[in-house]
Amino acid sequence: MIREGIPVVPERGTEASSLSTSHAQVLDKIHLLRLHFPYSLCGSVLVSNVSWEFLLEWHKAPEHVDVLNASLTCLQTVPNIHIRQGLCSLMWSTHLKQRLEAATRIVNESNGVPKEKLCRRELQMSDGQLIEFVEASIKFIELYIEGVNLCEVVPNPGPEAVVNRSEDIWDYDELVSGTSTPSLTSLALAQQRTSFEHLHLLYQLALSMHMILALNLRGQQLTPIFTPMEWAEFFAENSISSGIRNDYMEPQLSRKRTQFLIRVVSGAMQNVMSSDPSHVNDVSGGFGADMRNAMNWFGKCQKLAWTWHLSFDPIRRQQVCLLYSSGHDRLAEEVLSAVNDMVELASQLLKICLQRVKVSLTHSSDLMEKISNLDPLLTTLMNDVNTVDVREVPLSDTTLLATHVVHHLPEDHPEYEIAFDLFEALQALELT
Repeated sequence: MIREGIPVVPERGTEASSLSTSHAQVLDKIHLLRLHFPYSLCGSVLVSNVSWEFLLEWHKAPEHVDVLNASLTCLQTVPNIHIRQGLCSLMWSTHLKQRLEAATRIVNESNGVPKEKLCRRELQMSDGQLIEFVEASIKFIELYIEGVNLCEVVPNPGPEAVVNRSEDIWDYDELVSGTSTPSLTSLALAQQRTSFEHLHLLYQLALSMHMILALNLRGQQLTPIFTPMEWAEFFAENSISSGIRNDYMEPQLSRKRTQFLIRVVSGAMQNVMSSDPSHVNDVSGGFGADMRNAMNWFGKCQKLAWTWHLSFDPIRRQQVCLLYSSGHDRLAEEVLSAVNDMVELASQLLKICLQRVKVSLTHSSDLMEKISNLDPLLTTLMNDVNTVDVREVPLSDTTLLATHVVHHLPEDHPEYEIAFDLFEALQALELT
């Protein structure tokens, strides 16, 4: 029953469309029910409860991360942003916080290599499912942050709003039973708002953890890349008004975070580095799947670098060096222009030039003759470099790389003469 004299104002939303006959039947029945229960079955109330039911099912069987993702998909479509934000708060405090905290402890204590048995015992999921859970947690935190931000600009629903009203039948039921059970949406609207700073800190933690797990960064702990104050804040009980700022960062912490992101880029580039460079001439036709995946990780690194107030140049230089080491010169040249400190990069590329020449000479049939054309200092330097991860490429490509090195090193740089001698030696080797 609907109270007389109170107009029914439908909640603004998107009409569902059926995908099959069975779906159409369900939608028809929901439409019929909404004629009698316009408040209880308004969009925000209905979708919120569906999202919550999915979450309860996932809590019973945590290994089914797809059920958690279904809950988040529903959560994302809740029309009323205040209910969505409050529902995020309930989901976090009742089901997600404890499990993510346990996952963080496991990943940290296992140095990034959690054991299957431990994951099963502590989290009721496999180590592979742990990666999926952390990825879902990132999605949840992103939705939570979006909700908190939008609640700042969208007014709270008033007492006459659809989401705050109910049919008379529920009042009668409470009168007979003598008890009053608040609805899920009422509980959601009553939640205190969590601070953006705390949620963003959780996002940094979850994203870092996902990088370690998904890219198999063995030996990488979470402890060194966060401060003790941040660790105390992650899963604190009272995080409503907390606000942690990272305007100043200790140099040691900055170095550790930069080293971590360099490891992430190296891990993300593994598939690209192992692929055949001859299949990639340039990026005009679009990136391949491996490179697109690597660029996706690269974008996440940029987010963390910006948040942590880190210079992104060392991380970008690492990407360029990895591409040149694996023979992907055309891809490396696409990134080259984005590097700021070209002198430092040129110094790094000089070593790669020496490695390439050593690899080329090792596979040469007339090795002794070619070595005789080299300066003794260059020969000594080549003997000292490691060529484990360096791919053999045509000498012409190495000559072009040496050209970049000579061009970007100033003449008074300690390594300029070595670079110039190497460039001349490469030109001579090409003629032999």
